[in-house]
Amino acid sequence: MVTKAIKACAAMGAASLILCSCGEASSQERYQDNVAGVVELRGSVDESNFDYASAWFVSPTLLVTCFHAIGNSEGEASIFDDLGVRFFDENEYTSVTMVDFDSAEDIALLSYKGSHSRKSFGLAAECRTGEFCFNIGNFNNYGLSYKEGLVSLSSVNMEYNGMKQSFIQCTLGIRPGDSGSPILNESNEVLGMVAYRSRNNAGTVEQNFCYGIPSSRIGSAVN
Repeated sequence: MVTKAIKACAAMGAASLILCSCGEASSQERYQDNVAGVVELRGSVDESNFDYASAWFVSPTLLVTCFHAIGNSEGEASIFDDLGVRFFDENEYTSVTMVDFDSAEDIALLSYKGSHSRKSFGLAAECRTGEFCFNIGNFNNYGLSYKEGLVSLSSVNMEYNGMKQSFIQCTLGIRPGDSGSPILNESNEVLGMVAYRSRNNAGTVEQNFCYGIPSSRIGSAVN
């Protein structure tokens, strides 16, 4: 059937368009192929005080997230007595521990001691302005949701944590809970990690842009 469609379109000079689109994964396929590598992250001080973010596997037992999602303002340690994660198809949380962090880079590494045999992500070697990207994160703690957009700037210097740092800017509508989630390319590699949204001159949060910590900085922390 695909061959017939290509032949029909070739008569109109559109064969290349059909060939290109047939090889691309759908949004549903991207979500299904990658959601098992991302987890909801919950921090708790007591049984009634919780905060939520996202994390993702860089190896079967090592998770990456943003330090600001779980660390204190002095950049010294986790503010939570208990940290737990759960997959998209789980109801209960599995305990994790913070094994290393860099508060200046806003990166934290978590040790997962469960029986993980799911997906782990590799880091992209480069990020290009204009390339497609997508994200899976714990949007408003509603569960792991899918968003897609473009890399609007592959490198932009922004002031963050009191210093100028390089970030990638993406057209992804993120919300609280998405911090620490991966920004992925078409090859399902991590371009960066969701860190924050910016505000305009009026102090209003820019809703359709987010800034991510580049994979190069994440790689340095992991290694």
